[in-house]
Amino acid sequence: AAGVEARIGVDVSGVTRADSGRVTGLRHATRGGPEEVVRAGLTVGADGLRSGIARAVDARTTWQGEAASAFVFGYWPADGATDYDWYYRPGAAAGVIPTNDGLACVWAGLAAAEFATRRRAGLDRVFADVLAHAAPGVEFPAAERVGPLRGFPGVAARLQQPVGDGWALVGDAGSFKDPLTA
Repeated sequence: AAGVEARIGVDVSGVTRADSGRVTGLRHATRGGPEEVVRAGLTVGADGLRSGIARAVDARTTWQGEAASAFVFGYWPADGATDYDWYYRPGAAAGVIPTNDGLACVWAGLAAAEFATRRRAGLDRVFADVLAHAAPGVEFPAAERVGPLRGFPGVAARLQQPVGDGWALVGDAGSFKDPLTA
């Protein structure tokens, strides 16, 4: 109703500009399709940590963090789970977060540099070792995991220039916070 058109599942290849330099839209391709040009009064990049809009407008980094945390996480059945559980030890953290559909996200976190070294052993091994260190003695549901474990290698926090003439960045496109050190 407000005139917003969202484009999901596209790869941004650039922006279009007026002679004044103002951003007037974007160029993108739907994965596997031809490039399209879309005109817009305001182009908003809500396209995540590796924002194509931020790259296309050359949004400068205004602040860069140094620390980065890596995570391994998966989902397990946990009907009735309502509490968040958090565990912290030197060099490791873990938690259980109730989510949708009777599942809980169980995560284990460690320094990004350590994850880079240890990930060769496989996500299952890293997850088990870090979880055991961060949350010793925690009773873990015996039920089988739903889906694969996933790993996030860690990226330091950063702030991007959030707006410019005809464009704006929102969410992780403009401001990424390391999940653990935030």
